[in-house]
Amino acid sequence: MDDFDDATLQLLPPLRSLRLQDLAGITFWGLSEFSRTRSSHCLRQLSLIHLDIKYLSAISNLLLHLTSLQRFTLVQESSPEVAAGELVFQPVIASQQLQYMHWDILFPGSANQNLASSIRAGGFPGLRTLRAPSDHNGLLQTVCRPRAQIVLPSDKYSKAYRASNESNRDGLARTLFTARKQAQKRIEDARAAAMFRVIVEEDGVVQEVFDIDGFIGTVGSKITYTLDPDVPGSDSALIDFPDLVDGNREISPRDGCTGMWNASHHAGKKWWNHTERYRYRPVDLQRFF
Repeated sequence: MDDFDDATLQLLPPLRSLRLQDLAGITFWGLSEFSRTRSSHCLRQLSLIHLDIKYLSAISNLLLHLTSLQRFTLVQESSPEVAAGELVFQPVIASQQLQYMHWDILFPGSANQNLASSIRAGGFPGLRTLRAPSDHNGLLQTVCRPRAQIVLPSDKYSKAYRASNESNRDGLARTLFTARKQAQKRIEDARAAAMFRVIVEEDGVVQEVFDIDGFIGTVGSKITYTLDPDVPGSDSALIDFPDLVDGNREISPRDGCTGMWNASHHAGKKWWNHTERYRYRPVDLQRFF
């Protein structure tokens, strides 16, 4: 959408939710200026999707000035970096009131490390949920509370499961199946090694030895690390336009519909039966933003 640019952004009326996606006319300058407009101060949800933001300071300015923001989404392929020569202090990015963050930077860079360091430095005291499908080396999983399991029972029905041996060998993928698989492997690798060993002695004689399994995460963290989708059953984290017009395309073949629910109709099978298709589930438009 080429007609929507920085000037258009400054003219938006006060909104509670805003989704900016695939807009080549939006720049670093436009986002920084928008964060200072009066109309932006009531924003509670902001999504920046495929805007190719080059500098982390643009995100930092947004989170600093949008004092009502509770949910923030960032999706892009390149990693926003600290500008050369820019003097920064921890936390690099921060928000006192943010509660939910979707952070998805496909190609490795310093962005994930800067976010993880900012969380450790107390930059997000109100953050309760972090979803990071492209969490290289588990940097963001490490700053959240430990989890015993993150894969879902339905993953074995995923199309990505059936194709997992054919693609994404470099690990750079946005499918939630791949993200959960990698996150679960990190959990199990950590669990395989004992983190602590407790030795019980009596009169100098070892009576019992207990090994406490390792884990990935930060004990005491209030942040839940999640890889669940916006639309239940989807392999994509974010809701998108096809989800609104086609309903929920569930991955599990058991969720398909053949019309069986209407099998008792007196007209018989020829009336109600149809080729198996995805079961339609209405999606609230508000979730798109």
